[in-house]
Parts: sequence; C-alpha cells; structure tokens
Amino acid sequence: VGPSAIQVTSAEKTKVLSHSVLLNDVYYASEIEEVCLVDDNQFTLTIANESGPLSFIHNDCDSIVQAIIHIRARWELSQPDSVTVHQKIRPKDVPGTLLNMALLNLGSLDPNLRTAAYNLLCALTATFDLKIEGQLLETSGLCIPSNNTIFIKSVSEKLAVNEPHLTLEFLEECIQGFRASSIELKHLCLEYMTPWLPNLTRFCSHPDDKKRAKVAMILDKLITLTIEEVEMYPSIQAKIWGNIGQVSELIDMVLDSFIKRSVTGGLGSGQAEIMADTAVALASANVASVAKKVIGRLCRVIDKTCTSPTQTLEQHLMWDDIAILARYLLMLSFNNCLDVARHLPYLFHIITFLVCTGPVSMRASTHGLVINIIHSLCTCTKPTFLEDTQQY
Repeated sequence: VGPSAIQVTSAEKTKVLSHSVLLNDVYYASEIEEVCLVDDNQFTLTIANESGPLSFIHNDCDSIVQAIIHIRARWELSQPDSVTVHQKIRPKDVPGTLLNMALLNLGSLDPNLRTAAYNLLCALTATFDLKIEGQLLETSGLCIPSNNTIFIKSVSEKLAVNEPHLTLEFLEECIQGFRASSIELKHLCLEYMTPWLPNLTRFCSHPDDKKRAKVAMILDKLITLTIEEVEMYPSIQAKIWGNIGQVSELIDMVLDSFIKRSVTGGLGSGQAEIMADTAVALASANVASVAKKVIGRLCRVIDKTCTSPTQTLEQHLMWDDIAILARYLLMLSFNNCLDVARHLPYLFHIITFLVCTGPVSMRASTHGLVINIIHSLCTCTKPTFLEDTQQY
C-alpha cells in the first residue's frame, strides 16, 4: 500500500508472450470504491470498472484495510471543493436507491417534491413489480400532507417483508442519504430504515461471502454513523441498535464489529466509550442474549491467554480485547443488565483475574463492576439461582 495507490503482485508467474512473468496490478486511490474487512484474515476490495469485488487473504488484514481507507480519505481531501465524488449506481442497486429517494422525499416540506416522490414510488413498484398490495395509485392533483410519517413507515414495513432481497442496497443507500439530510429527515430515515434491519440475518449465513461482507460493511457504516452523528446519537441508539439487539442471530456479528472498532481507538478513547455505551442499547431489548455473549466472549479470551502466558495479563497480546470487553461489562452491569443471578460464577471468575490489573482506569472499571453486581443482587426482584450456579 503506497501513498496514493495499492499494488497487487501475483504469487505465481503467468505466461505472457511466451515469457513467465509476475503480474502487477496498480489501483489508484481514485479507483477504490469500497474496502471491507470480512474477518481477521480476509478483506474485499471493490474497484471501479471491475466486474466484482476482489477478495484477499492475509494475516494482517486489519492494518491493510486501515491503510487503504487512509489513502482513499487522503485522496478525497485533496480534491477541490467544487468536485464531488459520486458513488456509481450499479443496475442491481437501482430499486434500493430509488426506493430510499422516494421515501425520504415523501417527508419533504415542499408539496411538489412530495407529490413527485409519491409518483416515483408508484412507478418504482410497477416497474420492478414490488409487492405493496394495492396501497399505491398514481393520481394527478393528489394532496399529500407534510406529516405522513405513518404512511411512509407502513410502506417501508410492507416492502421489508415482501421484498427482503432489496435489503442490502436499500440500507446502504439510506446510510448514504442520511448524512446529507436535515435533522427532520434524519429522524424520518431512522423510522423507515428499522423494519429492514432484521432482514440482515438472511445474508449472515449466506453461501456467498460477498453478501456476508456486505452485512459487515453495513454494520461498520452504522457504527461510523453512531460515532459521527452527535445530534442524532440518542435516536440512533434507540432506533438502530435497540432494534438490532432484538435479533439474536445478528448479535455475534455486531459484537465483532464493536470490538474491532473499540480496539482500533484503544481503551479509554471516545469511540471505545461510544461502543460500550451502544452495547447497552443493544442489550435493552435482549438482556439475556447480549449478557451471555459478552460474558462468554470475555471468558474465552481470558482462557486463550493460558496458551501463551505472560508475566502479567496486561502484557498479553489479548489484553486490548480483555480491557475493552471488561468495559462493556461495566456499562452493562447497572440495573441487572448482566442477568447476575444466572451468570454470577462467571462474573466472579472474570473479576478474580482482573482485580488489581491494568491502569488506574481499568482498576476503577473492575471496582465499579463489583459494586454494580452487588447492587443488582440487592435490587433485582427475588433472584433465583440455577442449580449449576449454586454448585459453583
């Protein structure tokens, strides 16, 4: 990865004009449309005018992806203010792109724009045979009130159920349009986005890795939105992460994205704290599942340190993950969000390892976790301990 381009060299020689040569492909920052981290060892790269995303396997994918994002961002900043970089619309993206355009502009203050958006929605459902059950009819002179959020949301809910294949393109376009919208339209966007979020589970276990990578990319963009949209922060927490938390199948993938973003910022950073705070919103509708997964992850990470022990836990390569997850536990520990009666042995097991470990902020977190656990035991209504818990 260079300062303005990336170079990909083939691992094996290829015959060109009777000579065996190594092929070098150079992609300039201006040609890079998208880079997405699939997991710790794989990432995908979307290049302008290529038939599809390029997939790469490497031991240091995270660093490579961050470097590519950096050169792409630097290139965008170097462009004159008058030059706007527009995302290319692929044929398969057209229904999702136009659907978001229609729904968003139905909330406009301009009555003519609302009418045009309604007619676009009618044309869209007819052209692409979207199943809306006769709810739309293009009519001249139609009066559409500015306060029609309930109608917009009902249309979105029906399409989310009947046309789930549009989910990835639609959500991507929603996120793209969200940034450029007014505060009022941002609230509307959140309303009609939420019915589509449960559909992401269709693509998490999809045999096509590109679909799974797209889900990871959408989650990453939602995280960026959460961090950057300060004025919309409470609404994004409630509407986006509160709803995603209700979908148990998504929680593992979401936590992966949260932890990666937190570790990138480092313990105590602004984005790590926002991710810990967002974990509380994630758990608000699904306490048992989120608590079990976070506690289970931290126990597994601590167990992994046994395979390559160090003098102190904070010297271990896994320390960043441990510290970040411990911070998540602290945020979740208030008001029995950790389902303390069920997980008490595991929580005390974790505390035993973490007590008097790490910087002052980390020790304060461990102390706070103990206080909150005891507080939850005292305030939750008649805690019932399972037989396994009592045996521990």
